Amino acid sequence: MPTELQGAPPTEAELRAFVGPGSGYYLRRWATSRHGGLNWTALCLSGLWLLYRKMYRVALIIVVAVVLESVLEELVFVNWLKRTEVPGAVERAVPVAVSCICCAFGNRWYLSRVTRAIAVSRMAMDGDEEHLARLARQGGTNMWAPVGILLLFTVAALATVFAMDAFRGAGL
Repeated sequence: MPTELQGAPPTEAELRAFVGPGSGYYLRRWATSRHGGLNWTALCLSGLWLLYRKMYRVALIIVVAVVLESVLEELVFVNWLKRTEVPGAVERAVPVAVSCICCAFGNRWYLSRVTRAIAVSRMAMDGDEEHLARLARQGGTNMWAPVGILLLFTVAALATVFAMDAFRGAGL
């Protein structure tokens, strides 16, 4: 592999191969703004958009942060301040904040992921066609991840409702 390609910025062909559907949108955003600008899809569908674009690590970090923040809410408001529940405004602020963060940083996170994947693929490059095929396999989108998560949350919510009803009926 030519050494001058290793440190070079990603080519348009590499970006298009990795991004797959919607590559035109991302190429325009990354060309007009150093950080990629705002991503309105990430604002409306934060976690689902991250999964769709195969940014599993970022999605996991956000889920862990939200869970930890929820535990902290309970500790502060219920245990320490002796309130009966967490104020609704606080509970509503967290998803809004997550959505705004994903909107503001989503394109930047995605560009970082794309650039890293292209650099790794270049190190193992066997030829242009194999390199672009590898990028297309690694990148693109995954419609099943957000659908699977939605189904999982739906089943979990229903199971929780049924369990709560069963406990109430049993007098627990």
